[in-house]
Amino acid sequence: MEFSKDTVLLDTVFTSIGSSTYTLKVYNRSDEDINIPTIELKQGDQSKYRLNVDGEAGYHFMNTPLFAHDSLYIFIEVTYHIQEQDPQEFLYSDAIQFDNQNHLQ
Repeated sequence: MEFSKDTVLLDTVFTSIGSSTYTLKVYNRSDEDINIPTIELKQGDQSKYRLNVDGEAGYHFMNTPLFAHDSLYIFIEVTYHIQEQDPQEFLYSDAIQFDNQNHLQ
C-alpha cells in the first residue's frame, strides 16, 4: 500500500464547527487484490476526528478490499470543542492505523 500523504494537517479549525473535509488516498500498485483487515483511528471512538472510508462513516473499519491497481479514498473531518481540552493544548492529533496482517502502517 502507498499513501498520497503521510500527514494531514487541518491548519485552522474553529471550535464547535466541523472542519473542511480532507482527503487521503490509498493506492494498491500491485497486480494482486488485497484485503485490509483493519483501518482505524488510534484513539478509536474517543477521537475528535471522523473518517469516511469507501462511503462508510466511522472510526474503525474491517476487511476493506483494495483491488489491484486501484485506490481508496479516505475523507477526514474534525469537530473540536476547546472546553473539553487542556487550555495549553493547541495541537490535537490522532493517527490512522492500517493493519495489513504483516505490520501496522
